[in-house]
Amino acid sequence: MLKFDYLLIQVHNVRVMLRFKKFFPLLIITLISTGIVYLFKPNKTSIIVFPFNVNNNVQLGCKTLLGSTMFPRQNFDKNKADVIDGSLFTNDQTKLALEINGKTLKMITTSSVEIGQTTPVEIPIYRNDDSELIAVDPEPDIILNPGLGTFILNKKTGYAVWTKSKSAFFTYSYPEVQSYYMECR
Repeated sequence: MLKFDYLLIQVHNVRVMLRFKKFFPLLIITLISTGIVYLFKPNKTSIIVFPFNVNNNVQLGCKTLLGSTMFPRQNFDKNKADVIDGSLFTNDQTKLALEINGKTLKMITTSSVEIGQTTPVEIPIYRNDDSELIAVDPEPDIILNPGLGTFILNKKTGYAVWTKSKSAFFTYSYPEVQSYYMECR
C-alpha cells in the first residue's frame, strides 16, 4: 500500500510540474513586461488633470504663459500694409479673474483692477460642456474701435486661449489681433 501511495504522489508531482512548465514562460513574460512598463512609466507631473469642476458659480484665476500681437505696418505712400508685424510676449504678466454665472462669463484683468475698475466684463457663453467652455464677446458696449473677443477653456487641461480681434486699429484701417495662451486654476 505504501508503494502505491508513493506512486500516486509521484504521478501527481509530475502533473504539477507539467502544468508549471506550461505556465512558466507566461509567468516570465508577464514579469518582464511589468518591469518594462514600470521603468518607462510617465512621471506623475507629466500628467496634468484640471482639478476643478468648471460649472456654474465657479471662480478661476488665469495667468498668461505666452502672449502675442499681430498688426500691419502701414506704408503711407502706397496707402497699403507692406509688412505685418508681430510680437511674442514670453514674460507677459496679464492675469484674469473669471466667474461662470449661468450663461455668462464674468472677466476682469488685474490691469483693470489696478486702474480702479471693479465691475467685470460680462461675456455670453456660447458653449459650456464637459470638455470646453467657449465665450464670445462681440463688444457691443465699446463705442470706439469695437472688435471681437473670444475665450476658450479646455476643461480637461485647464489651459485657455483669449483673443481680441479688431477690423481696424485706432489710426490704421487694417485689422489687428492680440492673443494670450493661459493657464487657469
